[in-house]
Amino acid sequence: MRSDIVWKAVAFLMAAVVSGSAGAQDLPEPIDLSDAMAFADVYASHYAAPLDVLIDGDEETQWGCGNHDLSEAPANVFIMLPEPVTVGLMEVVIPIHPEPEKYPMRIANMDVYAGVEDGWAKIGEVRDNTEQPRFLIELTPARVDRIRLRVLPRSEEVTGWAMMTEVRLYPPLEGVEPVELEPEPIPVTETEQVRLRRAFNYYRLAMLPESPPEGRSVPTVSFDPEIGYLGYVRSFFDTMLEHGTDRYGEEHSPQWAGILDLETRTHPDAELPTVHCISDNQRPVDRILYGGNIQHDVMLLLAAHHVSEITGDDRYRDAARDYLQFFLDNCTDTPTGLWPWGEHSGWDFYEEKRAGREIHHLLSQPREFWELAYELNPEAVIRECDGIINHIRDLETFVYNRHASITEALPDPRPEDVAKGGLDFANSAARYLRLWAFAYSKTGDEKYLQWSNKLVDHLEWSRIDGDGALPVLSNRSYRPLPDQPDWGNTRLVGISMLRSLPLLGDTETAERYERLGTEYLRITAENDMPAEDYEPQFTTGRGMGDFPNRVLQWLEAYRLTGDERHLEAARRIGEAFRNAEIPTEAPLRLQALALPTAWFVGLHELDGDPKWLDAAERYAQWAIEHFYYNGLFRGTTDLWYYDSQLGGATMIYALVRLHVALNDLDVDVPPNIYAF
Repeated sequence: MRSDIVWKAVAFLMAAVVSGSAGAQDLPEPIDLSDAMAFADVYASHYAAPLDVLIDGDEETQWGCGNHDLSEAPANVFIMLPEPVTVGLMEVVIPIHPEPEKYPMRIANMDVYAGVEDGWAKIGEVRDNTEQPRFLIELTPARVDRIRLRVLPRSEEVTGWAMMTEVRLYPPLEGVEPVELEPEPIPVTETEQVRLRRAFNYYRLAMLPESPPEGRSVPTVSFDPEIGYLGYVRSFFDTMLEHGTDRYGEEHSPQWAGILDLETRTHPDAELPTVHCISDNQRPVDRILYGGNIQHDVMLLLAAHHVSEITGDDRYRDAARDYLQFFLDNCTDTPTGLWPWGEHSGWDFYEEKRAGREIHHLLSQPREFWELAYELNPEAVIRECDGIINHIRDLETFVYNRHASITEALPDPRPEDVAKGGLDFANSAARYLRLWAFAYSKTGDEKYLQWSNKLVDHLEWSRIDGDGALPVLSNRSYRPLPDQPDWGNTRLVGISMLRSLPLLGDTETAERYERLGTEYLRITAENDMPAEDYEPQFTTGRGMGDFPNRVLQWLEAYRLTGDERHLEAARRIGEAFRNAEIPTEAPLRLQALALPTAWFVGLHELDGDPKWLDAAERYAQWAIEHFYYNGLFRGTTDLWYYDSQLGGATMIYALVRLHVALNDLDVDVPPNIYAF
């Protein structure tokens, strides 16, 4: 371990052949990088760490900086060597875009540095590479233990999207002797300084044997019946109240951090790689690294209220209300009214501003959440309800896009290029319908009924002939898939309509919802039944395709209609999972245990069979033993930190409901209906 070394590493982007470089046929054997570590200070969607992809010998794997403005701050890639070696050449391989005339070389300008004492010395560069996807850089021969690739903009017009697939180091050619290097200053912007600090915090954590970022066997616990399920829940909330609030940057707040180190119970302030686990990899846009996303905490906020009701300890309810109040009062006043939350956006605790992407992608929240939010700040809730119109791409057809800008409102009328359509997944429409029904119940404003009916018109127009299901996407979408029935989302729309009925009163819209909602659920009951020999899959994909994500909806469809076919579908999945071997050969996401725990409790409530509670306890105890540590729940079985995006809220809420069911408490803790 070289804990005394700071600011080290390697991994950079593509560049041009440097005049005077040796030919490929003259290259000596490459330096063995199998024990080296690579990391970067900037990652992009689909290209995030572990950054060993740049030194793994596989030119299909790649790293990229995404649409980061390299003129504001160059991207830095580091290669840390296990022991000093003498370098003389570097080979860089970059991917080629299918339309190279539109998207030039992914790396055109880059500087290469070697670590010297506590600084850096420049040993090579690439300039104006416009043609070479594979090139050599002649380096100043030197003995080094770390390399730094500092990637610069390709041009004044193209400042982002640098990408590399492989980096190789070679010793000098025969007869070339290494020279002594002198460190030199590198002027960096404040943005680059912050990124470098976070990159090296990650490296420092990687070098600590008790807390490496990947691959370690983290401490586990034995389930203690004396503590009980509610005891572990209270331990989690106690930890969040004492250690998990926003105490970063200049302004502290009662919001809860999305990432906490299990040992220190503080935010690591590190550029963490994305998580890879069974059939379910995390994207960088899925979480907020340096703050939080209240979307991931919705069920925690509700669970805190129920725990206070059960225990008589108001601290949990008060903390949840303080968190939500601060968010509503300080984070939601945007140009469109749309909140910075959902799948892509959140709040940065260090800089006190919106974080992630300026994209609104509404996910599912139960009515209980909206009631609580409206009680605390009705104006903020109505701004969100009204802002949903920014998702509507055509005000005549009401074709919509699941993504909408948080900062730029669409004009009325819509421009022609905007009105061409978007990705109109039906699950997004279901959320809009529920939210507009809520807004109507609070305001009586007829516009919400008008908007809702026009959106339903679009859904009805897009139904597939024959079975009557909703498609994955309508052919108004710019990526139409009109002939593929989407049973999960058809069911979700039906559930949303029927659950909205109490909010709509005696209106024609309510009559329409009751008729169509019943029809949608009948259609899915007739067509979407898992096989009796279904093999359990411990996946938690983002869509509705995975059966574990559907069971909560099957249970709710049965509650709403009494149709036994929905309950039978849930039972079949329950039987498959009840005695299934929980996989341990690869990292497992907490959500993969949280969902079965939740729907086993639901199955017991609906048919009374004690075997479902036995199964819920089995999954809950396994989750506690493999995910719980020091008052927190890690995100996957091999992670050293809590990550709210990976299922903690679902697990906590399920444990509260399990406690209520086992103790037959007269406490109303509604079922979790929406997996995401």
